[in-house]
Amino acid sequence: MNHTPPIAIVGASCRAAAQSAVRAGYYPIAADMFLDRDLLEIAPESGNLDAIESLAQRWLDRSPELPLLLAGGMENQPELVDRLLRLGLQCGVDRPMLDKLRSIHSWEDWAIESGMKWPETWTTPLPDSESHSDRQWLKKNILSAAGLGVVGFDSLRNRRTESNRTESKLGEYFQEFRKGEVIGLTFLSDRERTQWVGSAMSWPTGNFDVPEPWLYRGSVGPILLDVRDCDCVTALGNIVRRDSGIRGLWQADCIRDENGLWLLEINPRWSASMELLDASWDATLVAYHAQAILGATLPQLPEQSDTSRLLGKTIVYAQSNWQPSLALWTRWWSQRWNGATEELLEQVRLADIPSSCDEIPAGYPVLSCIAADACMESVYERLLAAAEDAIRDS
Repeated sequence: MNHTPPIAIVGASCRAAAQSAVRAGYYPIAADMFLDRDLLEIAPESGNLDAIESLAQRWLDRSPELPLLLAGGMENQPELVDRLLRLGLQCGVDRPMLDKLRSIHSWEDWAIESGMKWPETWTTPLPDSESHSDRQWLKKNILSAAGLGVVGFDSLRNRRTESNRTESKLGEYFQEFRKGEVIGLTFLSDRERTQWVGSAMSWPTGNFDVPEPWLYRGSVGPILLDVRDCDCVTALGNIVRRDSGIRGLWQADCIRDENGLWLLEINPRWSASMELLDASWDATLVAYHAQAILGATLPQLPEQSDTSRLLGKTIVYAQSNWQPSLALWTRWWSQRWNGATEELLEQVRLADIPSSCDEIPAGYPVLSCIAADACMESVYERLLAAAEDAIRDS
């Protein structure tokens, strides 16, 4: 009988969180959209996200006190999270918390109170005025994740043209475009305080090939912030916990420019960049998450100031309907990442490897490349070469 403490992980892609759970001494059980081969290797009792409620009941029959870690997309499914909590899973958020944490009005209030900046944002159609026509805007949807469906507008005329072609969708809003670095801030909250764990930077638009211009293409970290920004980040973490009651791991996305940090959104879940921080510092973030949501008060985390070793990842997407050969699929598996940071110093490793050689639809993720090096430029170059080689089927 397995006596390793279990943790349930639920979301679009759970491999990274499951790998970190194993490194933290937990036994992961996942409900995942893709069920990649490397996820199933370390979490063999996992199942498809569509069957989450029956899976959860089976998990709870074996472990009545089961901590839950939300992963990609779950922040926008409060009804499903509510049903899982009613079944008995333990989570750091409930439905009312999710409603507050995913509110544009909450984000604006928290940004202003923390000393961050807030881009002008409209939940109704943009006004037809000259003051709005001379700026760039993005049309987003609060119900989407990873940059899916984001549309850029360069002028008022273009906005009108696009609006005439498509009907308004639930959750859509308009936000002023701010040019700068996209920074992901990782936080860990318990019942008494929030600790800022670290930061990673998303690869900028133009780096790596993606099917949509604003789609998430990967991250690099850890990165340092200046003192002014650190004060705002610390304040934000405390304000969000105070107003929402969140416990466990969560993330805030920001733009960093010469004016400071501009808050974009808050994601109360495991984020794509967290595995870079977790592996870079040999941390136990999943263990801390489980302890926090089960009611523990966490120890003070050591200050993470060493950025001499950077970890980076990029996601390779299918540019058209594409089916890998058995030889290529076998090569992917031979280059898989087992979660040890030292492996990344030897060569670029692959992760999120499909469980079969079935055709991958255009626009879908194929796999992830992960690398480590001493400088950001070297990490980028290694990842770019690996991403090109990963789909070279010869």
